[in-house]
Amino acid sequence: MSDEKSLKGLNQCMNERINPADPKMFGVSLKKMSGSASLKVLNFDKKEDFNKIKEALTSDVFPWYLNNNKTSKDPKEYTKHKSDYQLTHVFFEDNKINSNAYSLLEPIIEILKPKYFIRIKANLVSNTDKVYKFDKHTDQEYKCKAAILYINTNNGLTLFKDRKVQAKENRIVFFEGNETHQATTCTDQKYKIVINFNYQ
Repeated sequence: MSDEKSLKGLNQCMNERINPADPKMFGVSLKKMSGSASLKVLNFDKKEDFNKIKEALTSDVFPWYLNNNKTSKDPKEYTKHKSDYQLTHVFFEDNKINSNAYSLLEPIIEILKPKYFIRIKANLVSNTDKVYKFDKHTDQEYKCKAAILYINTNNGLTLFKDRKVQAKENRIVFFEGNETHQATTCTDQKYKIVINFNYQ
């Protein structure tokens, strides 16, 4: 899939708008959550589209890249815990598409309706004997929108100040990009995979 075609799909998404009164028409069903007003969870109901994403990310040819630390790029801040690493795949960063697999995300982009993207990144963390909590962090230092798409069901969590979200495939959680949160590993599956979206 060419970058030109991918950009065409992105621009099309920018020119459309979601009708919040009818989220089902975009392949999602709303699950209300008490607590933080900025936190909401959707189930992505377009199973065929989701399966294409999941099959790609869990195939033996999808390119994953090692990050020696989960939440910091500064080696001085690396923790000593042996599980504090992840594999990543950057779909979009620095104002440009960074992946040949970007077009797989177009059904998700239709839900997000971004003005523009800041970053789209998939994270894979491996199984641990006990659930390990990574450091608290924010995706960005400034206000923006953020979303996490869970690729596989497992007992890992995303922890917010007053809420925790269970990792369940098809699930999307929306929150503020400068909101502090915390990811965990899982113990009941080989790995935990999510795709993280930052956008305006």
